[in-house]
Amino acid sequence: MRAFCYKFARHRVLPRILTLPEDLSGETFRMIDLEKPVIDEYPTHGQHAMAVAMCDKESTVGQSIRHFTRQVAIHKGRALDLHSLKDGMFQLHAATEVTDEQLQEMECDEIRNAVADPPASSGGR
Repeated sequence: MRAFCYKFARHRVLPRILTLPEDLSGETFRMIDLEKPVIDEYPTHGQHAMAVAMCDKESTVGQSIRHFTRQVAIHKGRALDLHSLKDGMFQLHAATEVTDEQLQEMECDEIRNAVADPPASSGGR
């Protein structure tokens, strides 16, 4: 379920947020103000409330999607000219829409990082 939350945040929520007029103006914005309405467009209320294991605590699908949206924005946002400021504030420096090429470049960077630093095996069961 965590993989779903990550992919949903990365491929649905963040690209949608980056097309909003608030972002395209070049002004700073709080990610939480924009992500909640976008996230609420997709999964149902019941799906938002489903429990998901996050590290050593339990979270909901909605909370996990919001967490991953911010993490992807912070760590992969440079490929999209999205800059993390502080206290949850972000700014889209390019006053243009995010292109398919920028999204593909972000995916290529992620693949290169995964190949260069493969995850540790979970051990034999």
